[in-house]
Amino acid sequence: MKTFVLVTDRRLPDVNLKNITQNRADVLCRAITAAFYLDQDIRRDVTLILKTPEKAIQIDGGKVKGVRPDERSNAGILKKVLEGGRQPGVKLLDKYEITEDALWLDISGQNYRETSVPENPVFVIGGDTGMKAPDGARKISLGKKSYMGSHCITILNHWMDVQ
Repeated sequence: MKTFVLVTDRRLPDVNLKNITQNRADVLCRAITAAFYLDQDIRRDVTLILKTPEKAIQIDGGKVKGVRPDERSNAGILKKVLEGGRQPGVKLLDKYEITEDALWLDISGQNYRETSVPENPVFVIGGDTGMKAPDGARKISLGKKSYMGSHCITILNHWMDVQ
């Protein structure tokens, strides 16, 4: 099982289905697509955590139902859960603590191709506002450029697929 934690310093958005870029819900929706979608299937071995300062949303690929590859459908799921509704495989958490053995994406980290990966890795990725890894965190890098969080998830999924 792989876990991706997308960290943002933004509050969980009020999701406007007519304009998902408002409050940057689109960033969270792109992360959902990147974490789970294959051509005609979804990844069942992935958990995605959308972590904000006050809460987190957990999506379990082995249990989730109703996710689609388009951002608007996924925005509808986020809206439903944030408004107290239920969705199979999706939970609203009061908090989520990142484990000590997590791998933090950081440009200054060790090249990901040269990194040993635990059996059930947890990758911590900054959202559109970035993030700072805590002192002593294990940092890995995808290279000298900063990529969108959803693209980082895609790269890491591919890397794990070919291991």
